[in-house]
Amino acid sequence: APRIDLYRIYATPMIASVALVSFLSAPQLFDWIFGLIALTYLYGVISSATYLNDTLEKSIRLANELKFADMVYQALGEAVLITDTKGIVMACNAAFMKMSGHELNEIIARDMREFSSGRNEYAIHKQIWEALSSQGHWQGEIYNRRKNGEEYLKWLTINSIYDEQGNPFRYVGFYSDVTDQKRAEEIAWKHA
Repeated sequence: APRIDLYRIYATPMIASVALVSFLSAPQLFDWIFGLIALTYLYGVISSATYLNDTLEKSIRLANELKFADMVYQALGEAVLITDTKGIVMACNAAFMKMSGHELNEIIARDMREFSSGRNEYAIHKQIWEALSSQGHWQGEIYNRRKNGEEYLKWLTINSIYDEQGNPFRYVGFYSDVTDQKRAEEIAWKHA
């Protein structure tokens, strides 16, 4: 905003003065043409400055909203992972990195299947993709493997995000580690 205001404060009066002097004291056609060019330029500067200022203000508002959304996304206690429609990781939050034990650079641009424990059957993956294709979401338990090799059970919810044409654009997965909860249930069943 300060640079744009400089155009209004300094350039506009200067160009306006040159244009007015040219018009008032112009005995020749050249001076009239120069005056018209200066006025046209002045109009362009004012219009551009106003447009750029409005655009800059909108961009700043949007950047602040995106920053706030990212803060919320990172602060969620539940792990979040975003992939493209082929399962390639686009983004994840801090809770996902903590759960998986991986750093951000080890997750981004990798295929989600690389984090699989190998315990999930082909039928489960097929069921997930069919549900995403037909209903746009899937929910259930699935095994994964942490970076250290430890297997864990998670409750997974996947939702589709659609583009303007109504085609799947991204998938957002919400994960909760339910390993301890499952163990507690198994112990309770054994004691019962």
